[in-house]
Amino acid sequence: AAGSFTLIRTVEPDQPGNRLNDGAVDGKGRLWFGSMDDGEAAPTGKLYRLDAGGLAAMDSGTVITNGPAFSPDGLTLYHTDTLGKTIYAFDTGADGALRNKRVFVTIEDGAGWPDGPVVDSQGCLWTGLFGGWAARRYAPDGALLETVSFPVANVTKLAFGGGDLTTVYATTASKGLDAAALEKQPLAGGLFRFAVSTPGLP
Repeated sequence: AAGSFTLIRTVEPDQPGNRLNDGAVDGKGRLWFGSMDDGEAAPTGKLYRLDAGGLAAMDSGTVITNGPAFSPDGLTLYHTDTLGKTIYAFDTGADGALRNKRVFVTIEDGAGWPDGPVVDSQGCLWTGLFGGWAARRYAPDGALLETVSFPVANVTKLAFGGGDLTTVYATTASKGLDAAALEKQPLAGGLFRFAVSTPGLP
């Protein structure tokens, strides 16, 4: 209310080339977030969990982290390795431990790079595609269900909103686009929305 900020934790003071990227809170109030190499080259990124017990590194070896996102029952965590074009799934326990890391989806060449994900009330995962001109919806078994095309190439982060949570908001980026590309994509960097039949999670 006062507009003040309180530092909770300094993360990776030994990695001055890293920054924090995407994050989410799970159903138990734990904050999950990733770090990444700001130069987008070194695999120095990690996935972290912050809770009452402190800060813990839960996975490592990623250049650009995105997500995470959680299944409706909270038993599956999805974490994105953007440059690796792979979204991983983990089993999560009540204690916040991660187990059974496995490939959930790999984005095929030419379709862009997976960016910020979100899960709907049926447990399906939506992901933006950076450089892919689209967002995609995947079933819990990894099957591709829907593709929503965009008039811009870089779709970054998705979130559900609206009174009934059937509106998906999508941020986009103009990063890396030259003058010729921007002329073809005048809306690059804008905020978009589209309607879906399956609502997001409250």
